[in-house]
Amino acid sequence: RGMTCSNGVLSVAGGGSVVRSVEVLNSSVSAGVYVYGSASSGNEFFDLHLHHAFYGLVFAHGLVHRPGNRFEGGLIEDIECDGVVFAGFGQLVLSEVRRAGFACGRGDSPHVPGAGIYCEGNVVGGVVNESVVSRTCGKSLDADSCANISVVASRFVSPGETLDGQRPHCVGAMTVSLLDSQDFVFESNEVVNERGSNMVGLAPHLYPNHAFTDTALPEVPFGDLPAGPRTVVGFAVLRRPRALALPSVGHLVVGNTFRAACEGENTTEAVPDCVALGYFAGRGTGRDEGAFDRWRFEFQ
Repeated sequence: RGMTCSNGVLSVAGGGSVVRSVEVLNSSVSAGVYVYGSASSGNEFFDLHLHHAFYGLVFAHGLVHRPGNRFEGGLIEDIECDGVVFAGFGQLVLSEVRRAGFACGRGDSPHVPGAGIYCEGNVVGGVVNESVVSRTCGKSLDADSCANISVVASRFVSPGETLDGQRPHCVGAMTVSLLDSQDFVFESNEVVNERGSNMVGLAPHLYPNHAFTDTALPEVPFGDLPAGPRTVVGFAVLRRPRALALPSVGHLVVGNTFRAACEGENTTEAVPDCVALGYFAGRGTGRDEGAFDRWRFEFQ
């Protein structure tokens, strides 16, 4: 989302580097850690604390090697845009991402919500294992046109964090969204969205992909949801309703806990006329029985 050059407070290319117990901070224009270069593999980052940067951790486009580069046991917090970006292959393990995505925009429109973990157009994949994403402005996990990403034994909770009203644009967030994406392994995770302020119709940028709308009734926004714009969504598998949109198929979703509610801010009382939905599978999604092969995931 706007990053076009190889820049980070700590930039790493090549292979075999080990970075341990380092604090990386203070950049409003770049990532905390930026890993790049088609030959970069085998770099390991242990116990890093990334904070107060535009992005937290970026695995750049062009990283294709497995097992790739590994970020383990780290804390990523207070990030303006996305906490972790999977533009290329990487591994996020035993780490925590919190308070990210409050100002992804630039210029006259800074208040664009970002995500805890974000990918767009990444088909080489990535790994998220035993990690926690919480209190993000936008979605905890936002995947757009991505494939082959494994997300296992992780927690995604409390999107739509407004910081007690200081960030009023951080509303209407889903927790996890897989849009036009394929072949995700999503196993043994916890997905929670309990804020009534995350009713999808409250989002400042009204889901321009129209993935919740019956194309025969375009005048009815969010027509596929049980309460329309007053629905809180936890986990969603979606496809853009337009020609040439990528299919959203082949996902292995097993052994997860999905929980949604309509609680008010600083209270457990339900928001009136709000309906909570833990798992939503939209039009044009599902599983192609002729093409899906679980064993390919078990042994990759």
